[in-house]
Amino acid sequence: MKRQAFRATGIEDQTRKTENIRFYVYDNKHYIIDKELQKVTIQVFNMLGQPVMEKQYSEAVNTLDLNHTKGYYVVRIITDKSLVSGKIYVE
Repeated sequence: MKRQAFRATGIEDQTRKTENIRFYVYDNKHYIIDKELQKVTIQVFNMLGQPVMEKQYSEAVNTLDLNHTKGYYVVRIITDKSLVSGKIYVE
């Protein structure tokens, strides 16, 4: 029987890309790039699923200052056309 390591499932890499939306963290800033200039709702959750931030934007490049405790967070980006989620790491 082959052993498999336990790991998180359903959580994507820190950089998540769809056709029009991409997000990543650099220097404790969360960048969201939206090529279609849609109205965007950004939600950030801790690993217990508790909401820690929610913002709305409608610009091509959005930046959030992350003043959260070091660790992983789940990000959900909601637009009129799509829902994108993934994880980020805050240092």
